[in-house]
Amino acid sequence: LEKTATEEFKENCEKVIEDSIRTIRRKSVEKKRRNIEHLLRKYEPEGGHSQEVKDLLNEKIYYDSELEKLRVTGNG
Repeated sequence: LEKTATEEFKENCEKVIEDSIRTIRRKSVEKKRRNIEHLLRKYEPEGGHSQEVKDLLNEKIYYDSELEKLRVTGNG
């Protein structure tokens, strides 16, 4: 089993590394997006018309698009 796993890693080394990097990046973007959502909920009672809210919404849109790119390139 160990020999099979080692051989498979050798053959798919590049893909494994690319997938790992994509997963780390996706998790990082998801975490940033969750933090923004938390801040938006904090501002929600104030009506959401401040410049801070607009900036947070723009940031959320950016992270949404980054996540979509990662999903498309990673097929999931």
